[in-house]
Amino acid sequence: MAYVTLLAYTPMPEKIVASAAKLCYAASSIETVMDHLDEKKTSDFVQMLAELGHESPIEHASFTFGIQNVSRALLAQITRHRIASFSVQSQRYVKENHFEFVTPPEIAADPEAARIFKDSMDRALEDYLRLSDILQRRHAKELMAQGIDGSNLERLVDLCVDCKRRVVEEDENENGTRRLLNLGHTVGHAIETESALGFPHGVCVAMGI
Repeated sequence: MAYVTLLAYTPMPEKIVASAAKLCYAASSIETVMDHLDEKKTSDFVQMLAELGHESPIEHASFTFGIQNVSRALLAQITRHRIASFSVQSQRYVKENHFEFVTPPEIAADPEAARIFKDSMDRALEDYLRLSDILQRRHAKELMAQGIDGSNLERLVDLCVDCKRRVVEEDENENGTRRLLNLGHTVGHAIETESALGFPHGVCVAMGI
């Protein structure tokens, strides 16, 4: 079952939206845009926006939700319609030792189909863990061959992830410093595809640079 938690929100969201509408449609300055917006006037402005189909002022109100136990299929449908901003747990950086899955209703209604589906998911998890361990050992071996102490490998990965996190937090909309993280990726992704993942991602990006 999906689990949804409201993490943060814009205080007085209707009033914020109404003030944006007021700025668009009334002779108001920034200093006075919030003045005299009582409950009725706020409601009138929001209703006017709905009737006009003027949706951009609504974007000034923000609600941040944490969502768990939903399928990647649902995620794909949500993120392809950019009506919000999304931060999704990366399967590149977070290893799943036990993942939950959503069984489509049509399959759940058929016992035989449900059994086959579950067996398939169990095999997928088993294969995922095996592949993850194989790649982790291989990458560790390659790093140690380059003179990097394997005992510090986990710490090195943590530092890299923390560095990327700080860059993303400082430039969420990718208007400045964050663009540096894409350096070499256009060609690197092409090399990854053509090599059928024969090279690690980092090596492909280095080639792209």
